[in-house]
Amino acid sequence: MSDQIGSVYYILLADKIGKKKKRGILRTTSKVDVLPGTLLFLTEERFDKQTNILWWILGTSDQENIEIECQPTDTGQLSKTEFALLQPIPVYKERLSILQDQFWLKEGTELQINDHVTVAVKGQPYLKGIIKYKGELPGVKGIQFGIELLGESKGKGSCDGMIRDRQFFTCEQNCGILATIREVRRDQYADRSDQVYQEEQKQIRESGLKEKDRIVLISDNGPEFGEVKWIGILPDSNRMEITVGVEFDNPVGSGTGKYKNHRLFFAKQNHASLVPIMGLMKASVYMEMNQRTGALSNNCLQANGML
Repeated sequence: MSDQIGSVYYILLADKIGKKKKRGILRTTSKVDVLPGTLLFLTEERFDKQTNILWWILGTSDQENIEIECQPTDTGQLSKTEFALLQPIPVYKERLSILQDQFWLKEGTELQINDHVTVAVKGQPYLKGIIKYKGELPGVKGIQFGIELLGESKGKGSCDGMIRDRQFFTCEQNCGILATIREVRRDQYADRSDQVYQEEQKQIRESGLKEKDRIVLISDNGPEFGEVKWIGILPDSNRMEITVGVEFDNPVGSGTGKYKNHRLFFAKQNHASLVPIMGLMKASVYMEMNQRTGALSNNCLQANGML
Protein backbone atom coordinates (compact mmCIF):
# COMPACT_ATOMS: atom_id res chain seq x y z
CA MET A 1 0.00 0.00 0.00
CA SER A 2 2.96 2.30 -0.40
CA ASP A 3 1.26 4.23 -3.22
CA GLN A 4 -1.88 5.12 -1.27
CA ILE A 5 -2.81 8.74 -0.56
CA GLY A 6 -2.76 9.63 3.14
CA SER A 7 -4.12 7.16 5.70
CA VAL A 8 -7.80 7.06 4.73
CA TYR A 9 -9.39 3.77 3.75
CA TYR A 10 -12.60 2.80 1.98
CA ILE A 11 -15.05 -0.04 1.40
CA LEU A 12 -16.77 -0.59 -1.94
CA LEU A 13 -20.57 -0.23 -1.94
CA ALA A 14 -21.35 -1.17 -5.55
CA ASP A 15 -20.31 -3.80 -8.10
CA LYS A 16 -17.38 -2.66 -10.24
CA ILE A 17 -15.10 -3.98 -12.95
CA GLY A 18 -11.44 -3.74 -12.02
CA LYS A 19 -8.25 -3.88 -14.06
CA LYS A 20 -5.36 -6.12 -13.22
CA LYS A 21 -1.92 -4.53 -12.96
CA LYS A 22 1.28 -6.20 -14.03
CA ARG A 23 4.65 -4.64 -13.29
CA GLY A 24 3.01 -1.28 -12.75
CA ILE A 25 1.31 -1.20 -16.17
CA LEU A 26 -2.47 -1.55 -16.48
CA ARG A 27 -3.49 -4.45 -18.70
CA THR A 28 -6.73 -3.18 -20.21
CA THR A 29 -7.60 -6.62 -21.57
CA SER A 30 -7.48 -8.21 -18.11
CA LYS A 31 -10.66 -7.35 -16.24
CA VAL A 32 -12.00 -8.74 -12.97
CA ASP A 33 -15.22 -8.37 -11.00
CA VAL A 34 -14.80 -6.38 -7.79
CA LEU A 35 -17.61 -6.99 -5.31
CA PRO A 36 -19.27 -4.72 -2.74
CA GLY A 37 -17.49 -5.17 0.59
CA THR A 38 -14.03 -5.07 -0.99
CA LEU A 39 -11.59 -2.98 1.05
CA LEU A 40 -9.85 -0.17 -0.84
CA PHE A 41 -7.18 2.50 -0.58
CA LEU A 42 -6.99 5.66 -2.68
CA THR A 43 -4.08 5.92 -5.13
CA GLU A 44 -5.11 8.75 -7.47
CA GLU A 45 -7.77 11.41 -8.07
CA ARG A 46 -8.87 12.54 -11.54
CA PHE A 47 -11.25 15.41 -12.30
CA ASP A 48 -13.07 15.28 -15.63
CA LYS A 49 -13.59 18.92 -16.66
CA GLN A 50 -15.99 18.04 -19.47
CA THR A 51 -18.44 16.20 -17.22
CA ASN A 52 -17.48 18.02 -14.01
CA ILE A 53 -17.11 14.65 -12.25
CA LEU A 54 -14.42 13.59 -9.79
CA TRP A 55 -13.08 10.07 -10.32
CA TRP A 56 -11.02 8.04 -7.89
CA ILE A 57 -8.49 5.35 -8.70
CA LEU A 58 -8.37 2.84 -5.84
CA GLY A 59 -6.35 -0.26 -5.13
CA THR A 60 -7.86 -3.32 -3.48
CA SER A 61 -6.60 -4.75 -0.22
CA ASP A 62 -8.14 -8.18 -0.78
CA GLN A 63 -6.70 -8.84 -4.25
CA GLU A 64 -3.20 -7.70 -5.08
CA ASN A 65 -2.55 -5.60 -8.20
CA ILE A 66 -6.22 -4.84 -8.84
CA GLU A 67 -7.39 -1.26 -9.40
CA ILE A 68 -10.84 0.19 -9.95
CA GLU A 69 -12.10 3.57 -11.09
CA CYS A 70 -15.22 4.93 -9.43
CA GLN A 71 -16.86 8.00 -7.94
CA PRO A 72 -16.54 8.77 -4.22
CA THR A 73 -20.25 7.97 -3.71
CA ASP A 74 -19.54 4.33 -4.63
CA THR A 75 -17.47 3.93 -1.47
CA GLY A 76 -17.76 4.30 2.29
CA GLN A 77 -14.93 5.85 4.28
CA LEU A 78 -13.24 3.90 7.08
CA SER A 79 -10.78 4.79 9.78
CA LYS A 80 -7.56 2.79 9.97
CA THR A 81 -8.92 0.77 12.91
CA GLU A 82 -12.27 0.09 11.21
CA PHE A 83 -10.41 -1.05 8.10
CA ALA A 84 -8.26 -3.42 10.18
CA LEU A 85 -11.29 -4.86 12.00
CA LEU A 86 -12.99 -5.75 8.71
CA GLN A 87 -9.88 -7.18 7.03
CA PRO A 88 -9.94 -10.69 8.59
CA ILE A 89 -13.60 -11.23 7.59
CA PRO A 90 -13.53 -13.19 4.31
CA VAL A 91 -17.22 -12.84 3.39
CA TYR A 92 -17.81 -9.43 1.83
CA LYS A 93 -21.56 -9.39 2.61
CA GLU A 94 -20.77 -9.83 6.31
CA ARG A 95 -18.44 -6.84 6.18
CA LEU A 96 -21.28 -4.75 4.75
CA SER A 97 -23.69 -5.98 7.44
CA ILE A 98 -21.30 -4.84 10.16
CA LEU A 99 -20.73 -1.53 8.37
CA GLN A 100 -24.47 -0.89 8.12
CA ASP A 101 -24.92 -1.45 11.86
CA GLN A 102 -23.77 1.96 13.12
CA PHE A 103 -23.05 0.64 16.62
CA TRP A 104 -21.25 -2.62 15.82
CA LEU A 105 -18.16 -1.26 14.10
CA LYS A 106 -17.90 1.64 16.55
CA GLU A 107 -18.07 -0.82 19.43
CA GLY A 108 -15.27 -2.84 17.86
CA THR A 109 -12.96 0.16 17.78
CA GLU A 110 -13.69 0.86 21.45
CA LEU A 111 -13.21 -2.68 22.80
CA GLN A 112 -10.09 -2.95 24.95
CA ILE A 113 -8.10 -5.52 26.92
CA ASN A 114 -10.09 -6.86 29.93
CA ASP A 115 -13.48 -5.92 28.44
CA HIS A 116 -16.15 -8.60 28.89
CA VAL A 117 -17.56 -9.91 25.61
CA THR A 118 -19.76 -12.60 24.11
CA VAL A 119 -18.49 -14.79 21.28
CA ALA A 120 -20.72 -16.35 18.62
CA VAL A 121 -19.63 -19.92 17.87
CA LYS A 122 -21.50 -22.19 15.48
CA GLY A 123 -23.39 -25.02 17.10
CA GLN A 124 -23.55 -23.70 20.66
CA PRO A 125 -24.92 -20.78 22.71
CA TYR A 126 -22.95 -17.55 22.92
CA LEU A 127 -19.74 -18.01 24.89
CA LYS A 128 -18.68 -15.49 27.52
CA GLY A 129 -15.18 -14.27 28.13
CA ILE A 130 -12.73 -11.44 28.56
CA ILE A 131 -10.46 -9.88 25.92
CA LYS A 132 -6.82 -10.75 26.57
CA TYR A 133 -5.38 -9.73 23.18
CA LYS A 134 -6.39 -7.36 20.39
CA GLY A 135 -4.24 -7.05 17.29
CA GLU A 136 -2.78 -8.88 14.31
CA LEU A 137 -2.04 -12.61 14.26
CA PRO A 138 0.48 -14.53 12.13
CA GLY A 139 -0.55 -15.04 8.53
CA VAL A 140 -3.75 -12.96 8.73
CA LYS A 141 -4.12 -9.25 8.02
CA GLY A 142 -6.12 -7.04 10.34
CA ILE A 143 -7.27 -7.01 13.95
CA GLN A 144 -8.50 -10.11 15.76
CA PHE A 145 -9.36 -10.78 19.39
CA GLY A 146 -7.83 -13.31 21.75
CA ILE A 147 -10.43 -14.14 24.38
CA GLU A 148 -10.21 -16.10 27.63
CA LEU A 149 -13.48 -17.94 28.23
CA LEU A 150 -15.05 -17.67 31.67
CA GLY A 151 -17.70 -19.41 33.78
CA GLU A 152 -19.69 -22.10 31.99
CA SER A 153 -17.86 -21.27 28.76
CA LYS A 154 -14.52 -22.51 30.14
CA GLY A 155 -13.15 -25.50 28.29
CA LYS A 156 -15.08 -24.72 25.11
CA GLY A 157 -12.20 -22.91 23.44
CA SER A 158 -9.46 -24.12 21.12
CA CYS A 159 -6.17 -22.88 22.58
CA ASP A 160 -4.27 -21.60 25.62
CA GLY A 161 -3.28 -18.32 23.99
CA MET A 162 -0.42 -19.77 21.96
CA ILE A 163 -0.66 -19.37 18.18
CA ARG A 164 2.04 -20.75 15.90
CA ASP A 165 4.52 -21.21 18.73
CA ARG A 166 4.04 -17.67 20.02
CA GLN A 167 2.23 -16.85 23.27
CA PHE A 168 -0.15 -13.95 22.55
CA PHE A 169 -2.01 -14.31 25.86
CA THR A 170 -2.18 -16.82 28.69
CA CYS A 171 -5.08 -18.97 29.87
CA GLU A 172 -5.87 -22.59 30.68
CA GLN A 173 -5.84 -25.18 27.90
CA ASN A 174 -8.99 -24.99 25.71
CA CYS A 175 -10.10 -21.83 27.49
CA GLY A 176 -8.85 -19.47 24.79
CA ILE A 177 -10.50 -18.61 21.50
CA LEU A 178 -9.66 -16.37 18.54
CA ALA A 179 -12.40 -14.31 16.91
CA THR A 180 -13.01 -11.41 14.55
CA ILE A 181 -15.40 -8.51 15.12
CA ARG A 182 -17.92 -10.66 13.21
CA GLU A 183 -18.24 -12.95 16.25
CA VAL A 184 -17.55 -10.55 19.13
CA ARG A 185 -19.90 -8.17 20.93
CA ARG A 186 -19.61 -6.36 24.24
CA ASP A 187 -21.27 -8.39 27.00
CA GLN A 188 -24.33 -6.38 27.98
CA TYR A 189 -24.83 -8.64 30.99
CA ALA A 190 -21.34 -8.36 32.46
CA ASP A 191 -22.59 -6.30 35.39
CA ARG A 192 -25.40 -8.69 36.27
CA SER A 193 -25.06 -10.78 39.40
CA ASP A 194 -23.84 -14.35 39.08
CA GLN A 195 -27.17 -15.49 40.50
CA VAL A 196 -29.07 -13.87 37.62
CA TYR A 197 -26.68 -15.37 35.07
CA GLN A 198 -27.02 -18.85 36.57
CA GLU A 199 -30.82 -18.57 36.50
CA GLU A 200 -30.73 -17.63 32.82
CA GLN A 201 -28.49 -20.60 31.98
CA LYS A 202 -30.74 -22.91 34.00
CA GLN A 203 -33.83 -21.83 32.06
CA ILE A 204 -32.04 -22.32 28.75
CA ARG A 205 -30.94 -25.84 29.73
CA GLU A 206 -34.42 -26.76 30.93
CA SER A 207 -35.97 -25.53 27.69
CA GLY A 208 -34.00 -28.13 25.73
CA LEU A 209 -33.48 -25.61 22.93
CA LYS A 210 -30.12 -24.63 21.51
CA GLU A 211 -28.82 -22.76 18.49
CA LYS A 212 -29.42 -24.47 15.11
CA ASP A 213 -32.43 -26.43 16.44
CA ARG A 214 -35.39 -26.60 14.06
CA ILE A 215 -38.56 -25.15 15.61
CA VAL A 216 -42.22 -24.48 14.79
CA LEU A 217 -44.34 -21.45 15.64
CA ILE A 218 -48.08 -22.09 15.47
CA SER A 219 -49.51 -18.92 13.94
CA ASP A 220 -53.02 -17.94 12.88
CA ASN A 221 -52.07 -18.94 9.34
CA GLY A 222 -50.69 -22.33 10.33
CA PRO A 223 -47.26 -23.67 11.33
CA GLU A 224 -44.15 -21.64 10.49
CA PHE A 225 -40.84 -23.51 10.51
CA GLY A 226 -37.51 -21.94 11.33
CA GLU A 227 -34.10 -22.29 12.98
CA VAL A 228 -32.92 -21.08 16.39
CA LYS A 229 -30.22 -18.44 15.90
CA TRP A 230 -30.05 -16.95 19.41
CA ILE A 231 -31.44 -17.72 22.86
CA GLY A 232 -31.28 -15.73 26.09
CA ILE A 233 -32.64 -12.74 27.99
CA LEU A 234 -32.94 -9.62 25.87
CA PRO A 235 -30.50 -6.80 26.60
CA ASP A 236 -32.01 -4.12 28.91
CA SER A 237 -34.80 -6.51 30.01
CA ASN A 238 -35.69 -6.43 33.71
CA ARG A 239 -37.63 -9.69 33.53
CA MET A 240 -36.17 -13.19 33.73
CA GLU A 241 -37.87 -14.37 30.56
CA ILE A 242 -36.09 -16.35 27.87
CA THR A 243 -36.53 -15.12 24.31
CA VAL A 244 -35.57 -17.03 21.17
CA GLY A 245 -34.17 -15.40 18.03
CA VAL A 246 -35.50 -17.34 15.04
CA GLU A 247 -34.77 -17.23 11.33
CA PHE A 248 -37.99 -18.44 9.70
CA ASP A 249 -38.05 -20.29 6.39
CA ASN A 250 -40.69 -17.87 5.09
CA PRO A 251 -40.61 -14.04 5.26
CA VAL A 252 -42.94 -13.83 8.26
CA GLY A 253 -40.58 -11.89 10.52
CA SER A 254 -39.11 -8.41 10.50
CA GLY A 255 -35.54 -7.21 10.21
CA THR A 256 -32.40 -9.33 10.15
CA GLY A 257 -31.74 -10.25 13.80
CA LYS A 258 -31.13 -6.86 15.39
CA TYR A 259 -32.72 -5.75 18.68
CA LYS A 260 -32.56 -1.99 19.27
CA ASN A 261 -28.82 -1.23 19.15
CA HIS A 262 -27.76 -4.86 19.57
CA ARG A 263 -27.01 -7.34 16.80
CA LEU A 264 -28.14 -10.67 18.26
CA PHE A 265 -27.85 -12.81 15.13
CA PHE A 266 -27.88 -12.69 11.33
CA ALA A 267 -30.91 -13.64 9.24
CA LYS A 268 -32.32 -12.91 5.80
CA GLN A 269 -34.33 -9.69 5.54
CA ASN A 270 -37.84 -10.09 7.03
CA HIS A 271 -37.13 -13.67 8.14
CA ALA A 272 -36.02 -12.80 11.71
CA SER A 273 -38.22 -12.70 14.77
CA LEU A 274 -37.81 -12.64 18.56
CA VAL A 275 -40.29 -15.07 20.10
CA PRO A 276 -41.06 -15.96 23.76
CA ILE A 277 -39.77 -19.46 24.37
CA MET A 278 -43.23 -20.66 25.42
CA GLY A 279 -44.54 -19.91 21.93
CA LEU A 280 -42.25 -22.42 20.21
CA MET A 281 -42.11 -26.18 19.74
CA LYS A 282 -39.28 -28.34 18.47
CA ALA A 283 -39.94 -29.32 14.86
CA SER A 284 -39.24 -32.99 15.63
CA VAL A 285 -41.92 -33.01 18.35
CA TYR A 286 -44.42 -31.26 16.09
CA MET A 287 -43.74 -33.69 13.25
CA GLU A 288 -44.14 -36.70 15.52
CA MET A 289 -47.47 -35.43 16.84
CA ASN A 290 -48.81 -34.81 13.35
CA GLN A 291 -47.51 -38.07 11.95
CA ARG A 292 -49.51 -39.91 14.58
CA THR A 293 -52.68 -38.06 13.65
CA GLY A 294 -51.96 -38.17 9.92
CA ALA A 295 -52.61 -34.45 9.67
CA LEU A 296 -49.30 -33.50 8.08
CA SER A 297 -48.74 -34.03 4.38
CA ASN A 298 -45.76 -35.95 3.02
CA ASN A 299 -44.68 -32.81 1.19
CA CYS A 300 -44.31 -30.91 4.45
CA LEU A 301 -42.41 -33.80 5.99
CA GLN A 302 -40.02 -33.98 3.05
CA ALA A 303 -39.46 -30.20 3.07
CA ASN A 304 -38.27 -30.40 6.66
CA GLY A 305 -36.09 -33.47 6.30
CA MET A 306 -38.35 -35.84 8.21
CA LEU A 307 -38.87 -38.40 5.42
